[in-house]
Amino acid sequence: MQFTEQHQQIRNTVRQFVEKEINPHVDKWEADG
Repeated sequence: MQFTEQHQQIRNTVRQFVEKEINPHVDKWEADG
């Protein structure tokens, strides 16, 4: 699949959000069930 520049920007934005807002909490969420 070929992504347009807009697709790439969205992917980058989502990746940054996940890395900043979700990944730091995954271990606790897993431990909490």
